[in-house]
Amino acid sequence: MNYFIDLFSPETATAFEQSKRDISGFRISQKTYVENQKIGPGNKFICYVTRLQRFVGVLEIKSKSFTDETPIFQEENDPFVLRFKVNPLVWLPLKKAISIKDEAIWKYLSFTKDLPKESNQWTYMVFSSPRLWPKSDCEFLEKGLLKQRERLVDYPFTEEDEKKLKSPKIRLTGKKEITVSIPDEEASDKPDHSEL
Repeated sequence: MNYFIDLFSPETATAFEQSKRDISGFRISQKTYVENQKIGPGNKFICYVTRLQRFVGVLEIKSKSFTDETPIFQEENDPFVLRFKVNPLVWLPLKKAISIKDEAIWKYLSFTKDLPKESNQWTYMVFSSPRLWPKSDCEFLEKGLLKQRERLVDYPFTEEDEKKLKSPKIRLTGKKEITVSIPDEEASDKPDHSEL
């Protein structure tokens, strides 16, 4: 069994939470990678929320990839049409999701344990999804997320988190406003849920 990172923005994590939680999706541009990695039943997704830098869930993959344009992650023109049927082994509310900078996680993960917490050298690991992740890291994360599902320790949003949760609005000509997402250092050019 292999683990793959599944990136969500706060917006797409909320959309997934409000859905039946049985479908995860990626951009169609990831199709070749998905096929080459043979992602399908027997594998799992470790779910991570960009901008907030939190682990939010574990999804057991229940199907091979398929294409479906039914809106799930966006009300119109949902770009995440390369999809998998999934079973959520854990899905936490965002305020219960565990920060990558949690002391136990930071000191364990193979790509963060030797770095100071202010470093951003680890962010290449959350640059795109799906992406194969180290099995020992993911087994550790899965155990921690399963434990958190039972304990539901609160991880309140910081002032910085609150800012990251606000989607900026741009006023167009007249009175119409649209919500936009501004890429950050961690989420720029990602072919996955995190672009929203």
